[in-house]
Amino acid sequence: IFLCLLLIPFSFSSFKAMKDVPTAMINVYQMQFQLSQFVNKYYEKNTIALNDIGAVNYYCDIKCVDLWGLANKEVADYRRKLMYDSEKVFEINKRSNTSIAIIFEAWFDKYGGIPSNWLMAGKWTIPNNITCGADSVTFYATDSINYLKLTNSLKMFSKELPLQVKQKGY
Repeated sequence: IFLCLLLIPFSFSSFKAMKDVPTAMINVYQMQFQLSQFVNKYYEKNTIALNDIGAVNYYCDIKCVDLWGLANKEVADYRRKLMYDSEKVFEINKRSNTSIAIIFEAWFDKYGGIPSNWLMAGKWTIPNNITCGADSVTFYATDSINYLKLTNSLKMFSKELPLQVKQKGY
């Protein structure tokens, strides 16, 4: 009886996890995998700023500027010392010669947002998100030259996106 009582919470959490697996897999395909395909197609060997580095780094040959600090000690140090803000984000990416940033915007609200001179080129939104960092990911260019390439690349890639992924932008 004692063993059965111990298994009850485990059974509920296991059932919920198994129920969520298909939706989570679809989320990863709709956002993370599509991001990696986009970056691989248009930005191979470029310097890209990301705050969710997993799939893009796994599938693509890029130089990654990790804006969340898991793979960037400088960012991690600034965050730990409570010195991370949009100015630091700008400085780090300027030094790295970053061409674009692909980020979950809300993650940067408490740091003062994204650098004001970055140009928003587009946004992808997925439905029923339960596993990605946010429902939407936003694409920024670090200057006007990169903005033109990024907006054109997003337009060209839009026909390859799954139908459920909604793209907005200029």
